[in-house]
Amino acid sequence: MVVRNLLAVLVALSAVLAVTASSRGADDEPSHAAHGIVKSVDKTAGTITIDHEDIPGVMMAMTMTFRVEAPAILRDVAPGQEVDFQLRRDGDRFVVTKIESAAERSGSGATSSAMSCCRGSCRGRNSSSGTYGMPDHQM
Repeated sequence: MVVRNLLAVLVALSAVLAVTASSRGADDEPSHAAHGIVKSVDKTAGTITIDHEDIPGVMMAMTMTFRVEAPAILRDVAPGQEVDFQLRRDGDRFVVTKIESAAERSGSGATSSAMSCCRGSCRGRNSSSGTYGMPDHQM
């Protein structure tokens, strides 16, 4: 009798766990902050290509095309723009959920001092190391 009751409890617990796991939605996925340079925007396809820095624990620095959560996200972005963005995993892909100009966030319309040396043409990308920050040429 005890074994039968224990088995019934285990079956019920397994069913609850299965329902809970399958009901986990995209909103439960953590959001990740990132920074990069917009390479292209395809408003028709709802995608944006960004040359982004390393996103710790998520992916290394690379140029990648992302879907956007809502078309309005692409309204004010353009190629060459330095941006801060949020993304989350959606199945086997990542989706951009928020994006803003890095200049807007800092409260100025100017590029950062790390990029003012060449009027932003290097975009702060250090070509020898592939990292953002100070360019690899003299200011």
